Amino acid sequence: LAAVLGSLGAMLDLRRIGAVAVDGTSGTVLAVDGDRSPVGDALMYNDAVEEPALVEAIAAAAPADSAVHGASSGLARAIVLAHRNGAARLAHQADYVAGLLAGTTLPSDPSNALKTGYDAAAGAWPDWLDALPVDRAMLPPVVAVGAISGRTSGSHGLPAGIAIVAGVTDGCASILAT
Repeated sequence: LAAVLGSLGAMLDLRRIGAVAVDGTSGTVLAVDGDRSPVGDALMYNDAVEEPALVEAIAAAAPADSAVHGASSGLARAIVLAHRNGAARLAHQADYVAGLLAGTTLPSDPSNALKTGYDAAAGAWPDWLDALPVDRAMLPPVVAVGAISGRTSGSHGLPAGIAIVAGVTDGCASILAT
Protein backbone atom coordinates (compact mmCIF):
# COMPACT_ATOMS: atom_id res chain seq x y z
CA LEU A 1 0.00 0.00 0.00
CA ALA A 2 2.76 2.44 0.93
CA ALA A 3 4.70 1.56 -2.24
CA VAL A 4 1.71 2.11 -4.52
CA LEU A 5 0.73 5.36 -2.84
CA GLY A 6 4.38 6.45 -2.87
CA SER A 7 4.60 5.92 -6.62
CA LEU A 8 1.31 7.77 -7.06
CA GLY A 9 2.81 10.65 -5.09
CA ALA A 10 5.64 10.83 -7.59
CA MET A 11 3.09 11.45 -10.36
CA LEU A 12 0.52 13.65 -8.63
CA ASP A 13 0.30 16.42 -6.07
CA LEU A 14 -1.32 14.40 -3.29
CA ARG A 15 -2.25 17.59 -1.42
CA ARG A 16 -4.90 18.18 -4.09
CA ILE A 17 -6.79 14.98 -3.25
CA GLY A 18 -10.23 15.83 -1.90
CA ALA A 19 -11.20 12.36 -0.78
CA VAL A 20 -10.21 8.71 -1.09
CA ALA A 21 -12.32 5.59 -1.21
CA VAL A 22 -11.25 1.96 -1.18
CA ASP A 23 -12.95 -0.62 -3.34
CA GLY A 24 -12.30 -4.32 -3.63
CA THR A 25 -13.87 -7.69 -4.21
CA SER A 26 -17.07 -8.23 -2.28
CA GLY A 27 -17.06 -11.18 0.06
CA THR A 28 -13.38 -11.02 1.03
CA VAL A 29 -13.32 -11.03 4.82
CA LEU A 30 -10.60 -10.71 7.46
CA ALA A 31 -10.58 -11.33 11.21
CA VAL A 32 -8.66 -8.79 13.30
CA ASP A 33 -7.69 -8.65 16.96
CA GLY A 34 -8.27 -5.80 19.41
CA ASP A 35 -5.28 -3.92 17.99
CA ARG A 36 -6.68 -4.14 14.42
CA SER A 37 -3.98 -6.66 13.42
CA PRO A 38 -4.96 -9.56 11.16
CA VAL A 39 -5.65 -12.88 12.83
CA GLY A 40 -4.36 -15.12 10.04
CA ASP A 41 -4.98 -14.70 6.35
CA ALA A 42 -8.13 -13.23 4.88
CA LEU A 43 -10.59 -15.55 3.23
CA MET A 44 -10.92 -14.38 -0.35
CA TYR A 45 -14.13 -13.85 -2.31
CA ASN A 46 -13.80 -17.28 -3.95
CA ASP A 47 -12.70 -19.32 -0.90
CA ALA A 48 -15.30 -21.90 0.08
CA VAL A 49 -15.81 -23.12 3.61
CA GLU A 50 -15.73 -26.87 4.12
CA GLU A 51 -18.46 -27.08 6.75
CA PRO A 52 -21.72 -28.36 5.22
CA ALA A 53 -23.56 -27.90 8.53
CA LEU A 54 -22.70 -24.19 8.51
CA VAL A 55 -23.95 -23.79 4.94
CA GLU A 56 -27.18 -25.57 5.92
CA ALA A 57 -27.61 -23.35 8.99
CA ILE A 58 -27.23 -20.23 6.85
CA ALA A 59 -29.73 -21.58 4.33
CA ALA A 60 -32.24 -22.22 7.13
CA ALA A 61 -31.85 -18.77 8.69
CA ALA A 62 -31.41 -16.43 5.71
CA PRO A 63 -34.15 -15.28 3.34
CA ALA A 64 -34.04 -17.04 -0.02
CA ASP A 65 -33.16 -13.80 -1.84
CA SER A 66 -30.17 -13.01 0.39
CA ALA A 67 -26.63 -12.96 -1.04
CA VAL A 68 -25.34 -15.17 1.80
CA HIS A 69 -26.16 -18.61 0.44
CA GLY A 70 -23.53 -21.20 -0.43
CA ALA A 71 -20.17 -22.40 0.79
CA SER A 72 -18.40 -19.42 -0.78
CA SER A 73 -20.60 -16.72 0.72
CA GLY A 74 -19.04 -13.87 2.64
CA LEU A 75 -21.15 -14.79 5.65
CA ALA A 76 -19.90 -18.39 5.69
CA ARG A 77 -16.32 -17.12 5.59
CA ALA A 78 -17.05 -14.50 8.27
CA ILE A 79 -18.46 -17.13 10.64
CA VAL A 80 -15.38 -19.32 10.20
CA LEU A 81 -13.09 -16.33 10.77
CA ALA A 82 -15.04 -15.16 13.83
CA HIS A 83 -14.03 -18.37 15.58
CA ARG A 84 -10.29 -17.93 15.04
CA ASN A 85 -8.33 -17.63 18.24
CA GLY A 86 -7.81 -13.93 18.99
CA ALA A 87 -10.49 -12.61 16.62
CA ALA A 88 -12.15 -9.50 18.06
CA ARG A 89 -14.01 -8.29 14.98
CA LEU A 90 -14.52 -8.88 11.30
CA ALA A 91 -13.62 -6.55 8.45
CA HIS A 92 -14.12 -6.58 4.71
CA GLN A 93 -10.90 -5.93 2.81
CA ALA A 94 -11.95 -2.37 1.92
CA ASP A 95 -12.76 -1.59 5.58
CA TYR A 96 -9.36 -2.90 6.64
CA VAL A 97 -7.38 -0.96 4.04
CA ALA A 98 -9.35 2.25 4.70
CA GLY A 99 -8.62 1.72 8.40
CA LEU A 100 -4.90 1.48 7.61
CA LEU A 101 -5.10 4.86 5.91
CA ALA A 102 -6.93 6.35 8.90
CA GLY A 103 -4.97 4.60 11.61
CA THR A 104 -8.21 3.48 13.22
CA THR A 105 -11.17 1.16 12.67
CA LEU A 106 -13.59 2.45 10.04
CA PRO A 107 -17.10 1.29 9.10
CA SER A 108 -18.02 -0.73 6.06
CA ASP A 109 -20.33 0.17 3.19
CA PRO A 110 -23.53 -1.63 2.10
CA SER A 111 -22.07 -3.15 -1.06
CA ASN A 112 -19.19 -4.85 0.78
CA ALA A 113 -21.42 -5.89 3.69
CA LEU A 114 -24.14 -7.35 1.45
CA LYS A 115 -22.57 -10.81 1.07
CA THR A 116 -21.94 -10.92 4.81
CA GLY A 117 -25.68 -10.59 5.40
CA TYR A 118 -26.26 -6.85 5.62
CA ASP A 119 -29.80 -5.84 4.64
CA ALA A 120 -29.26 -2.80 2.42
CA ALA A 121 -33.00 -2.15 2.06
CA ALA A 122 -33.49 -2.01 5.84
CA GLY A 123 -30.12 -0.35 6.42
CA ALA A 124 -29.16 -2.78 9.19
CA TRP A 125 -27.67 -6.13 10.07
CA PRO A 126 -30.76 -8.40 10.14
CA ASP A 127 -32.12 -10.17 13.20
CA TRP A 128 -31.94 -13.58 11.50
CA LEU A 129 -28.15 -13.46 12.01
CA ASP A 130 -28.85 -14.23 15.69
CA ALA A 131 -29.78 -17.78 14.67
CA LEU A 132 -26.21 -18.35 13.44
CA PRO A 133 -22.93 -18.90 15.33
CA VAL A 134 -21.68 -15.33 14.88
CA ASP A 135 -21.73 -12.43 17.31
CA ARG A 136 -23.21 -9.47 15.46
CA ALA A 137 -21.03 -7.20 17.60
CA MET A 138 -18.06 -8.51 15.60
CA LEU A 139 -19.56 -7.19 12.35
CA PRO A 140 -18.59 -3.68 11.27
CA PRO A 141 -20.96 -0.74 11.44
CA VAL A 142 -22.14 0.26 7.97
CA VAL A 143 -22.42 3.75 6.48
CA ALA A 144 -23.79 4.87 3.13
CA VAL A 145 -21.57 4.79 0.07
CA GLY A 146 -19.86 8.16 -0.22
CA ALA A 147 -20.29 9.04 3.47
CA ILE A 148 -17.18 10.39 5.14
CA SER A 149 -16.05 7.61 7.45
CA GLY A 150 -12.71 9.03 8.57
CA ARG A 151 -9.64 11.05 7.67
CA THR A 152 -6.19 9.97 6.57
CA SER A 153 -3.65 9.87 9.37
CA GLY A 154 -0.68 10.88 7.25
CA SER A 155 0.61 7.31 6.96
CA HIS A 156 1.22 5.20 3.87
CA GLY A 157 2.31 8.15 1.76
CA LEU A 158 -0.89 10.22 1.94
CA PRO A 159 -1.07 13.61 3.63
CA ALA A 160 -3.05 13.78 6.89
CA GLY A 161 -6.62 15.02 6.88
CA ILE A 162 -7.91 13.78 3.53
CA ALA A 163 -11.52 12.60 3.78
CA ILE A 164 -11.97 8.85 3.56
CA VAL A 165 -15.37 8.02 2.11
CA ALA A 166 -17.13 4.69 2.16
CA GLY A 167 -16.47 2.96 -1.14
CA VAL A 168 -18.09 0.17 -3.09
CA THR A 169 -17.19 -3.27 -4.35
CA ASP A 170 -15.10 -3.83 -7.46
CA GLY A 171 -18.13 -4.55 -9.66
CA CYS A 172 -19.94 -1.42 -8.54
CA ALA A 173 -16.78 0.66 -8.91
CA SER A 174 -16.28 -0.58 -12.46
CA ILE A 175 -19.82 0.48 -13.36
CA LEU A 176 -19.21 3.94 -11.90
CA ALA A 177 -15.87 4.23 -13.71
CA THR A 178 -17.47 3.28 -17.00
